[in-house]
Amino acid sequence: MNNIAEFIKTKLFRSRSGQLRVPGKVMPINITRILLKPKNILIIPYNRMGTVLLVTQVFKSFREHFSEAKSH
Repeated sequence: MNNIAEFIKTKLFRSRSGQLRVPGKVMPINITRILLKPKNILIIPYNRMGTVLLVTQVFKSFREHFSEAKSH
């Protein structure tokens, strides 16, 4: 956890002092495309058996609606 805190502190210091590189051209993010046609879907299951049984239909629905997306 200390490593993560140090990393964030370093990034904040570098961004405030102007030491971070700024990319030349930043492409705009199209949220509508991401939400309508996602490339990846992250599923974080609970570790309880009842929850897994209840969300099985949800997983099936995700697969039907977003057949091209990878599920992780």
